[in-house]
Amino acid sequence: MNVVRTIMQVKVYNLNDEFCEKERRKGNCYRFASLEELEMYGLKVEKKHYDLIWEGEVKDDCTLNKFYEALQWNKPAGWRGCSLSVSDVVIFKGVAYYCDSIGWSEVEWND
Repeated sequence: MNVVRTIMQVKVYNLNDEFCEKERRKGNCYRFASLEELEMYGLKVEKKHYDLIWEGEVKDDCTLNKFYEALQWNKPAGWRGCSLSVSDVVIFKGVAYYCDSIGWSEVEWND
């Protein structure tokens, strides 16, 4: 029996450097902040503060954690950022996930 594997789109976003610098000057540390820390600053995750650093495809049996682990060792062709880390957003299986200090948190995202 042949199993047909489908492919799904994945997008990875890093915080925009200009936005981070502007927030830093105000005393807010947005980059590498957990969602809990963002709430303390009165901030929220907004697409306008992010840059798309990679868009590609993965097999449908890939999980978000497997994707994260694979990126720590091998960056795919076209990757334009540092390692996937806290404050990054991944659109995975059509859902936006914030890379939190521990695990992933689903966030609103108008993609």
